[in-house]
Amino acid sequence: MSYLRSRILISPILRTALRSQPLSQRGFVTSRPVLSKLSSVVTKDHQELEQYYNEIVNSSDHDHQQRYGNQFTWELARHSIAEELIVYPAFEKYLGDEGKVMAERDRKEHHEVMLLMAHSGGLSINAFR
Repeated sequence: MSYLRSRILISPILRTALRSQPLSQRGFVTSRPVLSKLSSVVTKDHQELEQYYNEIVNSSDHDHQQRYGNQFTWELARHSIAEELIVYPAFEKYLGDEGKVMAERDRKEHHEVMLLMAHSGGLSINAFR
């Protein structure tokens, strides 16, 4: 994936957190403040995904479900790519075997969600029920 494409997909909050670091430290979780910012960005992404999911399953309006289904799909893809580019390599580098297990577990969870969506026709509301 090109550098420009990966920058577009990474959350604006995450870009801000990384931009505050010197170039020599970008892409590396080297201090507690960076780790804290990264953790809060990932947590915020998870909360937004949960919010979009709830909008889908709690609405009876097909257009509303479709809009939030589209938003959920885009945000999940962006979030997964950002974690692949930044979070998982940091887990693996700085947490050793435990980090590898954590990264693999998260990859598996993301893969299962993507499969569920693919098997149910992508944006179909049935993917979320």
